[in-house]
Amino acid sequence: MSQESSESEKKPLDEREKRLVKIFCYSMIIINILCVVLMTVFWTIFDYLIILGLGMLGLVPAFIANAGMTFTGVWGGPGRPIDGGRNFIDGHRLFGKGKTWKGFIGGVIIGATISYLFLFVSWALIVGIPLEGAPDWNQLALITRTEIFDVFLIPKSLITQDPVINIFARTTLLAIGAPLGDLTGSFIKRRFGKDRGAVFPLIDQLDFILIAYLCAFVFFPLPWYYILVIAILTPLVAVLGNIVAYLLGKKTVPW
Repeated sequence: MSQESSESEKKPLDEREKRLVKIFCYSMIIINILCVVLMTVFWTIFDYLIILGLGMLGLVPAFIANAGMTFTGVWGGPGRPIDGGRNFIDGHRLFGKGKTWKGFIGGVIIGATISYLFLFVSWALIVGIPLEGAPDWNQLALITRTEIFDVFLIPKSLITQDPVINIFARTTLLAIGAPLGDLTGSFIKRRFGKDRGAVFPLIDQLDFILIAYLCAFVFFPLPWYYILVIAILTPLVAVLGNIVAYLLGKKTVPW
């Protein structure tokens, strides 16, 4: 879900656009089903669910910040464009008028604030659960209870092993990285001559999460299988979220 095309009336979709949205959704559903099947062939369904759950929880600041951009971007009328109306060397806008400081800053604030509260509550709940005496967890072939703490509560860091610094640095960088990713996607779309609100599959759905993760990588180096599962699921989650925002009148297009 991006801030793109959030400040005007909903755009009626023609048959081609409706067909594209349906094809994209069905394609992503099939790909995710295949991912689940392959994961369960090599590991177990429990492993997949834990990887999915921990990965999404770990990256929740980026998802919240991304959603926050859409909703803050439409409050109080149009905001000031980040690019100030300037064009790139190709003659097209740097980002477009849909990318505003209000949406960018609002997304960061919402993403970071809600995530800090979420982390505080999660820490209080999960730390109180003993490591031993949970046979269901011990049956997992790939994910151990120790890894749950490593990934979600005390993420390994390439800079510091202080868990408090790791968690708050990760949360802040993910909340900042999501709007940066949205800007990156918009910049790429402009370079391809795509108008504001035009369909650009995968770039529209993956830009925010990939750039957010790159920003936080040194404080949050996840195993490759976490990144794979998240990258496959995120486009489906993003487009479904965009459809909901479109139906609520928060976006002019459902992508």
